[in-house]
Amino acid sequence: MSHTAYLIEIDPVGSASAALIPAIGRQEITSRSEVSNDVDAGSVYPRCVTINAQKNELTFTTKDIGALLALIGTEGVAIESVKAWEIQVDPVTGRALTTATHRTLTASRGLLVPTRLTAEHHADATIDVTLYALKDNATDYTAANLPIVVETGQALPTGLTAGERYTIGPSCQVAGQSLPSNTRFEVDFGNSVTPFADNSEPWDDQCEVEVKPAVIIGGRNVAAFGATLGLAGAATTHADTDLYLRRRSKQAAGFTAAGSAHHINITAAGIAHWEQAFSAQANARVEKRIRIDTHHDGTNTPIVVATDVALP
Repeated sequence: MSHTAYLIEIDPVGSASAALIPAIGRQEITSRSEVSNDVDAGSVYPRCVTINAQKNELTFTTKDIGALLALIGTEGVAIESVKAWEIQVDPVTGRALTTATHRTLTASRGLLVPTRLTAEHHADATIDVTLYALKDNATDYTAANLPIVVETGQALPTGLTAGERYTIGPSCQVAGQSLPSNTRFEVDFGNSVTPFADNSEPWDDQCEVEVKPAVIIGGRNVAAFGATLGLAGAATTHADTDLYLRRRSKQAAGFTAAGSAHHINITAAGIAHWEQAFSAQANARVEKRIRIDTHHDGTNTPIVVATDVALP
C-alpha cells in the first residue's frame, strides 16, 4: 500500500466552509520532539525515555497565490481545521483509488501564516505557508484531540481545480520611482510565531507573534534603480511603492488581459535601501537589489495585498 500527496484543505475560524487550495508543491508535517533519555547511576543505558515537548508544524508551497492570500491574508488566520491528504494509489498505475481508503492528517486548532512569496523572471511565483498546530487546552490527552490527528477511510474531496499561476508583473515603483526590467520579487511576510505552553504541558496551546515584513526587488535597469535612493535610503508609502504579480493565461502563452481584475497588487510602507548595490560576472548584465524594511504607518498594515485587481 502506497500513498501520494494531494491538496490542502483550510477552514479558517469564522469561515462558512472549508476551501481547497490547489497547485500544491512541497508539503511536510514535522513533530520536533524534545526527548529525555538520560543515563543514571547503575546502568549504561537509559531506563526512562519520555517526550517532554513537541512542536507540530505543517508547511506547504502553492502556486495559487491569489486564492491563498484571499483566504488567509498577509498575517494569517486562526483555523478550525487544516487537512493534509495522503492519497492511496494503485500500485501499478499510480493513480488515486476511487474508494474511501485515503488518509488525512488534521489540525483542529492553530495559526496558519504565509512566510515567503518568491517570483522570478519566467518562473511561476510561489508562496510558502506554515501552520503552527496547537492542542486544545480544554481537552484531555487522547488520540482524537492531539495537535495532529490521523483519520483513515477517507473519500477524496470534490472540487479540485488546477488553480491559477502568477509571475512578475510589468509595473513596479519604489518611493515614486518606476523600476522597469525586474528579474526577481520576494516578500518576506515577517510572521515570527513562537508557540508555547505552561505547566510542563508537552503540546503548545498559545502563540506569541511579531510581524516585521520586508520586500526585495531585483532588476537590471541600473539608471532607474540608481535614481531611487542613495546610501541613506528613501522613505516609502503605500501610495508610492507597489509591485504587481500578473496572472498567466491558461493553455496559452501570455497573460490575462491587463485591464481585467485578475492580478495581484502589493504595497509597502517603510524604508528602501540597497541590499545589493552592484553585482556582475564577466560580460553579464549588472543587477541591483533593493530591500524595503516595513513599518506600521498608523493606519495600514506594513504590507497590503489586493487580489483580483487590474494592472495600471
